[in-house]
Amino acid sequence: MLHFPPFLLLLFLKLSSLQLIFSSEYTKPEKYFIKCGSNSNTTLYDGRTFVGDLDRPFSLSFGRSKDVNDTNPSNETPRLYRTARICNKRWSFELQLSSHNRTHVVRLHFFPFSTPGINLSNAVFDVSVSGLSLLSNFSVGNRTNEVVIEEFLVTIRPGLFSLWFVPYRNSSFSFVNAIEVFPVPDNFISDSAPWVTSVSSDSSNKNYSGLLSLVLHPVLRINVGGPIITPNNDTLWRIWKPDDEYIFTKEAAE
Repeated sequence: MLHFPPFLLLLFLKLSSLQLIFSSEYTKPEKYFIKCGSNSNTTLYDGRTFVGDLDRPFSLSFGRSKDVNDTNPSNETPRLYRTARICNKRWSFELQLSSHNRTHVVRLHFFPFSTPGINLSNAVFDVSVSGLSLLSNFSVGNRTNEVVIEEFLVTIRPGLFSLWFVPYRNSSFSFVNAIEVFPVPDNFISDSAPWVTSVSSDSSNKNYSGLLSLVLHPVLRINVGGPIITPNNDTLWRIWKPDDEYIFTKEAAE
């Protein structure tokens, strides 16, 4: 997993990940959108249909995993998050990717509901994909009944794609409510990009190279000077927050 040094303020990915308009040649993918622990499908307001993993339109190494349901969901709980797949052993989803070497979005959804005998917020686990670490000692902590979405950009070879969930310790377990894996437009990310530092005495331009060999983990997207952008209005179903709460001198900002 990619960790940037503390002095790194901005990585100008020049990456088209900051762009909202793509070439008309890009067709929105129809898979994979997986609803874990369910035998029914759920279609979201943005048009995506998440397929229940119990129907298995893909290979799934269940191992000793099991499906669980929120037995007492509130009316506000989205249907996508009323089921989950949990396991206290190592297990994986296995998907067949046919596209050429290209960058994919891997988006994991976590909603830590409680059901008799199980509180999903107690889970601590690792997640990896094809030998690359995505999450380590991950826990939703005290964010009970709050949707937590972790997104990654990974360059993947065609063929079998394995997404592994491994409990951190024998006393723990892993869980996931929904999974997305789909390719982004070609040339979406360059292999190198300029970066800016705040404390380096060397003010010369520098480049960071080898981006495509790493796991990129977007943490926050800010629409500077604009309103919130929801998955319904973004080509890759992303969320862009307005910059209001991040401005230090609001009197001077327009």
